[in-house]
Amino acid sequence: MVNGLSSLRYWFKRSTVFMRRFTHSQGFGIQSPSAYRFDREVINAHYSYDAYTDLKQAFPRQDRLTLKLARLYFRIAHATQARQWALCTHQNDVYCAYVQAGCRTASLVDVHEVGEVDKVAASDVLVTAMEDDRWPMCEAFVSRAHERSILIVEGIYASKKAKVRWKELVNDARTGVAFDLYDCGIIFFDHTKSKQVYIINF
Repeated sequence: MVNGLSSLRYWFKRSTVFMRRFTHSQGFGIQSPSAYRFDREVINAHYSYDAYTDLKQAFPRQDRLTLKLARLYFRIAHATQARQWALCTHQNDVYCAYVQAGCRTASLVDVHEVGEVDKVAASDVLVTAMEDDRWPMCEAFVSRAHERSILIVEGIYASKKAKVRWKELVNDARTGVAFDLYDCGIIFFDHTKSKQVYIINF
C-alpha cells in the first residue's frame, strides 16, 4: 500500500511538472544548436541502450526518480566521456554503476568514502544534492572548474533555500550554460557559449 501511494504521489507530481513545462518539450525554443543537441540527444534521448537492462537487473528495487536520473547520468557519461566523476548523493552505488557503464574509462570518487574536497574539485563532473553539508564541495568544484567541467545538482526545487542557491549558481560569473530539469540542474563552464538557463521538460 505504501509503495502504491508513493507511486501515485510520484505520478501526480510528474504530471503537474509536465503540464507546467509543456512548452519546453522536444527542444522547443532552444536557439543554440549545441544546447538543442544536448537536450534531444542526451537529456531526453529515448534510445534504449543494452546496458539499461543489465543495470536494472543489478538494481531492481530503485524508485522511478532514481532510475530516471541514473539513466541520465549514464547518457551524460556516454556522450562526454569525462575522465573523473565525483558523486556525493544518497544513491552513489547506483549512480556509480550507471556512470561506469556509460564510460568504462571514467574514474569515480565516492565522496561518502573519500570526503576529500581536493579530489572533488579536481574532478571533471560533480553530482551532488542541494544540501547544506554539500555546499562547500560544490563551491570548491565551481572555483576550479574548467571549460569541460559539468556540475549536476539534484533537488534544486526541494526547498526555498535550494531554489535560492540554484539561482546563485546560475547567476555566478564563473558558470556558463545551464539546464533546469526540475529534478536536477546541469551547469557547464564553457564560456565560449552564450550564458543562458534552459528550462527543460525532462
